Amino acid sequence: MSREEYAAHTETQDIVERRFVKMTEAAIDIGEELVKHERGSPPASNPESMRALETLGILSASTAEEMAQTAQFRNILAHTYGSIIEHDIVDNALQDLERYRQFLLEVRAYLESFEAFDK
Repeated sequence: MSREEYAAHTETQDIVERRFVKMTEAAIDIGEELVKHERGSPPASNPESMRALETLGILSASTAEEMAQTAQFRNILAHTYGSIIEHDIVDNALQDLERYRQFLLEVRAYLESFEAFDK
């Protein structure tokens, strides 16, 4: 779907933005649980959960920073409504979904190092 088509369809915008929020919240939940497990206490904020994963050696610096930015963007989407949201910014963010794949690969590698998965 082109940017123009996306901008013209409010239902599509709502669906895409909601899925983006849910996907990011799932990553944040994973991050928070790992930080609590390793440190014994939760991180101070959603972006901090991602940065803490770098400190703990779970995420690379680049993945941690990209996911911290995504967590900040999630807050904007979750707390901004209607025509206030700049849909070009949402479209730009959605062009780089590789960060989620990389996040999952790095978290999985960490968990596999503890044989957390049945083989």
